Order: sequence, then C-alpha cells, then structure tokens
Amino acid sequence: MKGIRGLSSHCYRDHSRPFSSCWPSCCQTCRWISPFLFWVRAWRLSFRAQVSCVWDVIREHANERVVRLLYEALASGDAAKVGEIVDEELEWWFYGPRSEQHMMRLLTGVTSCDTFTFKLTGIRGIGNRVFVEGEAPSARGSISGLKKPVYWVHIWTLKDGKITQLREYFNTAILVTDLKPTAPTPHEIQHHPCASLWHNRLWKSKEGRELPGLILAI
Repeated sequence: MKGIRGLSSHCYRDHSRPFSSCWPSCCQTCRWISPFLFWVRAWRLSFRAQVSCVWDVIREHANERVVRLLYEALASGDAAKVGEIVDEELEWWFYGPRSEQHMMRLLTGVTSCDTFTFKLTGIRGIGNRVFVEGEAPSARGSISGLKKPVYWVHIWTLKDGKITQLREYFNTAILVTDLKPTAPTPHEIQHHPCASLWHNRLWKSKEGRELPGLILAI
C-alpha cells in the first residue's frame, strides 16, 4: 500500500518490513491494523493542517488590531503608544508625490494629525502583512476650486507583533498577487501565472482608470 506525503504502511509486528513485502504471507493482524493506522495518520495530518489554518486566521486578526491601534494612536497624538507598535528600524517605501508623504511626517513627529487625517475605508490581514486603504481631501484644489480626494494604500509588515515595514502608495491602483507555487508546471505558468490576493477600490473603479496602476508580487 502506497502512502501519501511520507505516510507508509509497515508490518504491524516488524516495522522494518514494508507492508507490501509481508502481504499476504503475514498474519491477519497486519491485514486489519495497517489500513487503520494509515487512515489515522492521514486524519492527523488533516487535523494539523486545519489547526494551522485557524492559527493563521487568529494571527491575521491580531495583526489587523495592531495596525488599527497605530492609527488610533496617531490620531490621538500618543507618541508612546506609536513607539511600542512601530519598530525603531522601520523600513519605508513610498510611491507618489513628495507632497503626500504624510505618514512618515507623522511617525517622525514633523507634523501632527491636524494637517492630514487618514480615513480608513478598508483593512485586511494576509499572513504577516496588513493591507489598508483610505481617502482624504487633497490639500490642493482643482481648477474648479473644489478639493479632490486623494486615495492612499498602506501595506504594513509585522514581525512578533511589531511593525517593521511600510509601503505607502498615493493615488495608485494596486493589485497584490501571490507567485505560488514556487515550482509551477508549464500548464500553471500558462493558465495561472499568479493568484490575486488583494486589490484596492481604485483597481476596478472609474477613478482608477485615470490613475497609475501597479501589480505587486509577494
């Protein structure tokens, strides 16, 4: 009997002998016990996979809560709380006009939340990353005199409950993809080159057609 994912059926009495070599000359014990042990081991693997999946969901929700606490601390001006959440060696990436680097100015204490308010419209944790999007009125008005909204995306990376990286994008349609499996077959490359994990509202909206678009692979 051939096993799956490293599972194998061996002789119940002599574990050094494969089940295929002792069948059918072996005793009736092997005939009944070995298939039973095979399915027990398979069930254990399935149970472990389910537990791992549940743990991943719990971790993702915990990461989302950490990021929400960060925005609340920034809004209230709680610098001590921000220091507890954000790592001292924060890695920061920015895509957009330099005039819109509001988050870095807040984190470094150059400006306060009164100059720019981050209004969250969506948040989702995937693995060790948290994807946040929102909008805010632009500081600069249009030709008609009305302030057009700016759309932003923050991609936070967490390690051991602390934020270690921030990728910030302004007025950009974002699509995040997962380049798995690591060793795809030619058929998978041709028909399923990547899997979509997350995208912001601009990616499929009318406003997004007039703005730059990026596809991020993680």
